[in-house]
Amino acid sequence: MTIELGNWESAVRKSILIFGGCSVILCLFVNGGPLFIFVLGPFYLFFSLLGWYFIGVPCHWVISKYTNGHVLYYLAAVVVFASVLVFSVGGYIGGFFGTAALLQSLIFLFYLKKWNVKIFYILSTGSI
Repeated sequence: MTIELGNWESAVRKSILIFGGCSVILCLFVNGGPLFIFVLGPFYLFFSLLGWYFIGVPCHWVISKYTNGHVLYYLAAVVVFASVLVFSVGGYIGGFFGTAALLQSLIFLFYLKKWNVKIFYILSTGSI
């Protein structure tokens, strides 16, 4: 029996690049923009890929196999992940990676499920 996981490779790639691109743009307006781009950027990519490989894709597989794939299951997985981080490494780091995981998972679901949401359409295409 096979499980239909969708085009998750493309959705993961887009979620990492879109969130990373938005972070770079945000950091350009804040003091220390070049620091993020050249120093923290590679760490972001490394930890995002590790996170998707060891946490995100297995969670996606379990959610696809045992549930109906509703967005609340994905949000619950992110809440559990962020809670573990907050209690194990601290509030700021856990909050940062939890927020990154939440936004990346929403972008992932948007591209995976082809949601017809006007705000996501405007953000992804730049036109109304």
